[in-house]
Amino acid sequence: MSGPTYFETIIRNATDIAKNGFAKDSQKYSILLILTDGEIEDMEKTVEAIVAASDSPLSILIVGIGDANFKSMKILDGDDKVLTSRSGVKSKRDIVQFVSLRDIGDDMIKLAKATLQEIPRQFLAYTEWNKIKPKAPFDSEEKKA
Repeated sequence: MSGPTYFETIIRNATDIAKNGFAKDSQKYSILLILTDGEIEDMEKTVEAIVAASDSPLSILIVGIGDANFKSMKILDGDDKVLTSRSGVKSKRDIVQFVSLRDIGDDMIKLAKATLQEIPRQFLAYTEWNKIKPKAPFDSEEKKA
């Protein structure tokens, strides 16, 4: 891992896959995992990309590794205030979860919980926003018929 750290392109690519890779009624949801050791270099463009992605079936998990200053990652997380683009467009929902490995230590269970804890809420916010109702559970016997 080495700098510089740019997120905009990967977030836009993940958004395209999440939006266009599946039919709307397929009930698929994507999670982008980013491991980073550095301070973000393209903050404004990244905020724009996240705000644009906030209506897509996507969550973004960012895990900070090392001793870098992760202040900007905490801003992207959107827990303290709604992420807003430079032009004033607000994120439709929180899709980012940031966790600093430095704060977690060696406890992998604690890391998993901290990283994944917001996914159910983000997923439900997406389905409610889009009025998506769950399909009936898949029945393998039904498929054979």
